[in-house]
Amino acid sequence: NILTQTSPKSDSAERLSAVKDESDFFRHQHESMMSQHQSRNQNKTWLSAKATIEMVWIPPGPFFMGRKGNPTTAPGFSLARHPVTNQQFKQFLDATGYRPASDDPTSSDFLSHWVGGRIPEGLQDFPVVWISMFDALAFCSWAGLALPAETLWEKAARGIDRRPYPWGEQPPVERSSYACAKSDRNLARIMADSPCAVGSFPETRTAFGCEDMVG
Repeated sequence: NILTQTSPKSDSAERLSAVKDESDFFRHQHESMMSQHQSRNQNKTWLSAKATIEMVWIPPGPFFMGRKGNPTTAPGFSLARHPVTNQQFKQFLDATGYRPASDDPTSSDFLSHWVGGRIPEGLQDFPVVWISMFDALAFCSWAGLALPAETLWEKAARGIDRRPYPWGEQPPVERSSYACAKSDRNLARIMADSPCAVGSFPETRTAFGCEDMVG
C-alpha cells in the first residue's frame, strides 16, 4: 500500500511525491484494501485493531460521480464510519511519539487547538483538526489504513442513487449558530467556526452507513 508503506522523510517534497501519482495511489490502495477484507467482506462493519476505528464495508460496483452524474465504478473497500477523533489521534501520538518534520511548512500549526499537548476538556470525541496531509498519512501508516481517493470517498458519501447529499434530498441549513444536534431545521452544522462531536447527526447517515460526511 503506497500510504502504509510511506515512512516520514526529512524532505517534504519527497514525501509528497509518494502520493502524486493518482493511478498508483488507487491501484496500491485497492490491492491493500482487498487483502484486508478477504475475511471480512461478509460483514458490514469491523473494527481496525490499533485505533479501534469502526469501518464500514462499501461493496464494489458502479455509481454516478460528480454534479453531472458521470457513470463510473469503484472496487470494494471500507471507510471509517466517523472522522478520526482527537482521542484516536492521541493514541497514535502516545504509541509512536510522532511529531511533524521540521521542514514541514505546516508544523507550527500542528494541533494548535490542544493545550500543552493535551486535548481540551470535552473535545475527546471531536474530529481532529490542525493536522496536515503528512500527519494524516503517518496516522494511516500506524493504523494500517489509508486515505481514500476521491472516487472512493464520493461513492461512500453519495451511494448509487444520484442523491445530492449523503443523507438524501433535503439540503442542510447553512447557519453556524445552530447547536451540535439535529433539529427540524438543521441537518448538519456547516459554515461554522468549530466542529461538533462525531456522531452528532446520526439521521444524516449515508446509504452505506457512514456519518459526518458533510459539516
